[in-house]
Amino acid sequence: MVLPASVLLAAAALRLLQPRQYEPARTSWIILEWTVTHVSRLGAAILFIGMPGIVVTAGCAALLRNWRQDQALRHDATMAFAILATPFCVWLAGGCCASCSNNSRGRSDSRGHRLNLPPDKTASSGPNFSL
Repeated sequence: MVLPASVLLAAAALRLLQPRQYEPARTSWIILEWTVTHVSRLGAAILFIGMPGIVVTAGCAALLRNWRQDQALRHDATMAFAILATPFCVWLAGGCCASCSNNSRGRSDSRGHRLNLPPDKTASSGPNFSL
């Protein structure tokens, strides 16, 4: 039920990658031109909102039914949430520190090696604010 909408959205994205005369943009234009002439506004609403909405509703109903009947599912979901929620801040802080540590200009890296500097710069010259 979600496949037709996915195909049309993929075709819309592909047509923007290249000019119209090159593939795959040419095929994407053909698909979208056919769609515009053959699918009404009501059909597009059903295709992009109605059918995925039915899928989401059916999936939520099945999950709710299984949630009420299966103790193991409730326990596993609770444990998965606990595992993912607890170290989130630690992972976030670690990622920020790791990304900031790669921006050291004019200093040595973690092994004590000097970083490559442009010939007119030295590590002791301080920050350069000129544009």
